[in-house]
Amino acid sequence: MSRISILSEDAFDGERWLGPVRIVVEDDTIAEVESAVDARADGDSIALVTPGLVDFGVSASGYTDATRPTEPFAAESAFAIMCLRWGVTSVVDLNNSIQVLRHLSTNARAGLGPRIAFAGGRLVSEPSCRNDLTVTLADVSGTIRAQRALGATVVSVGRVDVGLGRIVSDEVRRTGVPLAGTRYRRCDTPGIVVIPEVRSDSGSADFDTLLETEGARYVPQLEASARWTVDGLLQASDAALAAPFLPYSRNFARNKGILGRRIARDVLGRYYGHRDPGDLDDSREERALRHLAAGTCLASSGVGAAGLIPGLSLWAELSRLSQALDVSAALRAATASPADVLPGLHVGKLAPGYAADILLYGGVRRDSNIDSLRGGLVSIMVAGVTHAVSDLSTSTDRLVHDALKEPI
Repeated sequence: MSRISILSEDAFDGERWLGPVRIVVEDDTIAEVESAVDARADGDSIALVTPGLVDFGVSASGYTDATRPTEPFAAESAFAIMCLRWGVTSVVDLNNSIQVLRHLSTNARAGLGPRIAFAGGRLVSEPSCRNDLTVTLADVSGTIRAQRALGATVVSVGRVDVGLGRIVSDEVRRTGVPLAGTRYRRCDTPGIVVIPEVRSDSGSADFDTLLETEGARYVPQLEASARWTVDGLLQASDAALAAPFLPYSRNFARNKGILGRRIARDVLGRYYGHRDPGDLDDSREERALRHLAAGTCLASSGVGAAGLIPGLSLWAELSRLSQALDVSAALRAATASPADVLPGLHVGKLAPGYAADILLYGGVRRDSNIDSLRGGLVSIMVAGVTHAVSDLSTSTDRLVHDALKEPI
């Protein structure tokens, strides 16, 4: 059994600041968290630690222009490494195929990617994306049971009629698994509502109503809306970082000129549509603030939408959330709050018995802003395996260059 001791000058445990601590990790689990008198007196101490971040609501798949037979999941492996690079040690996938999820789960067990909780596909009456599962009154219960048998820990629902909504509610109530519902307004741009317990007797598929249910969680995806248009992606300074997750990704290289970018715009328009962030529910920011203050807001990058960058885009969302309230509230939305929704994962908190998913920072303090915290990441521990950020950055750069088909 391996045993590691981490001495930190300050720590955020997912809910509150603890001050100087010593964390003892045994194998892949936190064994002890105890106060330290003066961590600064020890030359081996680090500045600050937090739990690994949880990205609640992604579609963990990518595109490559030409997948090699020996690397059929190259884009998904890029997703895993990029998540770790930015300290995202757990993700919740709401709409993906089981083969992708199995591959990512294998990476996670080896400490090479984030832990993954998943739904195994979104249940809908009519599909609007390729991984949707069209269900009927006759087979929806069997579909949910099959997803659960394959390891799903979340039920994900898109647009369904009221009859199907009633059956899904009954199944969720019976099994006790969280229900994640995608809300729409005039287009397929999602905002996610998570209801750990469905208490509505009507079985309504109206998630706006369910959002007001006691205990409901809300995933606003505020920052993601800036990338939900093709132009929003093309104008982003870091668009090239999203290369492994874009069709015709080579056209996002800065030296490809107007023609290449025009091709990319046309292709992206066919894949994703020219969606308008104005079509989003205008009340989402107000709701986000209310749920953030109550500790029932769950942070999500929205990765899976056009060009959002695994790991990095979650920090952009946390920055927006911190501006709405404060840094502690934003961090809680990516640590303890999702931990409360999925207690079986044992992630998101620095406490005995929880997974040894820990972020180590240098040169920052508890009063640092979100951008400073992001820049202060030094090491990422996932499942007790420690990765230097510098090594992960090198791996990420290689993946991006490979996707752009440019030599390093």
